[in-house]
Amino acid sequence: MADVRYEAVRVTDTQPAQALNLPGELESYYQTDILPRVSSYVRTLHTDIGDHVRQGQVLAELDAPELTAALSEALSKLKAAKATFSASRGSFRRLRQAASTAGAV
Repeated sequence: MADVRYEAVRVTDTQPAQALNLPGELESYYQTDILPRVSSYVRTLHTDIGDHVRQGQVLAELDAPELTAALSEALSKLKAAKATFSASRGSFRRLRQAASTAGAV
């Protein structure tokens, strides 16, 4: 096989002879769709299109009235269940104490 020779030029640092301005658009290498985990309304936006963001940064605050109502309902049910439990425990203790007396129950 024959030797192939290429002409080489030494690269030097110089100022450009003329300036060139071209319109352009930069696009991000990464693109991520952002979806809420629950149905909600946007309360506050902390960023805008084109803003630089960091991992973990809050981008928007959402308001979920249905979720708030569901939480209130769950807390009410919890209170009712605790009250039922307390009443049942009291009845159980009274019956257990009465059962220890012969012929009471």
